[in-house]
Amino acid sequence: MHMMISASATLAAVAFATSFTASVLAAEIDMSGTTYLTFTDIQDEETDSHFKGVVEGMGIFVADDASSPVMHAIIDFDAVFHSAKRDDIEYIQRTGAYGAMILTDAEEDYLILSYVRHPGEQVQWTANGGSGKYANASGNGGIVFETLPSFSGKFTFSGSITID
Repeated sequence: MHMMISASATLAAVAFATSFTASVLAAEIDMSGTTYLTFTDIQDEETDSHFKGVVEGMGIFVADDASSPVMHAIIDFDAVFHSAKRDDIEYIQRTGAYGAMILTDAEEDYLILSYVRHPGEQVQWTANGGSGKYANASGNGGIVFETLPSFSGKFTFSGSITID
């Protein structure tokens, strides 16, 4: 009888510890921060009514929270864009884009963010997993994009991800 109570108590303790450990490991990460990107390759095509093309770039993510695991992550950026030719609307407001970003942190774990931007709207991103601690990452947020001189841009991120 004593042996049966000990085995039951051990199983209950293991079940409790497993559920407690899982909840401790899950974390929400604030993705607020800024990235300055340099576009390294731009291929575009112009017609009478629009521009379209592909752009690649790289940058460094600087999180607002210095303790964030994605602080100083390297960002590889790819986009496909399309813009109508109109002089009455600012270029960025008439441009749509979609693509992906891969953020690689100091431990070489990476997070994949896909994004879409419809003309006149803010960029919306969605976490799509990754490697290591980001393998099951989920979450979403927005990006405010600002064009800068010399084929560069500033991305201001908002939103959060959950990792487990």
